[in-house]
Amino acid sequence: MSSHLLYPFLEDPDIRAVQTAIFFALIHGIALLVLPSTLALNANQAKIISLSWILGILGFSVSIFLLKLCVARSWEGLEFLSPITPFGGGLLIVSWLYLFFILLKRK
Repeated sequence: MSSHLLYPFLEDPDIRAVQTAIFFALIHGIALLVLPSTLALNANQAKIISLSWILGILGFSVSIFLLKLCVARSWEGLEFLSPITPFGGGLLIVSWLYLFFILLKRK
C-alpha cells in the first residue's frame, strides 16, 4: 500500500526499492512469528535469531522506507540512514546463516 501512496511522488527505481523493503519486512515478520517455535529452537537460539531479524528489518526495511519518504516529500536530514541499510541487510543474511548452521548441526 505504501508504494501505491508514494507512486505519484517517486521514480520507478525508488518504487521498486519500497516494494523490496515491504517484501523483506513481510517475509521476515512471518518468519519471526513461525520459525522459532516451529523449529523447536532453544530459548537462547530463538532470542538471537528473533533479535537479529527485528534489528535487520529495522535497519534494512525501515531505513529504505524513511529514505524514500524523504525523497517523495523533499525532506532533508535523514541521509545518515543510508549506511544503515546494508548493515540491516547483512544482519538478515547472517541470521539466516546462523539458523541454517543450527539446523545442519542437528543432523
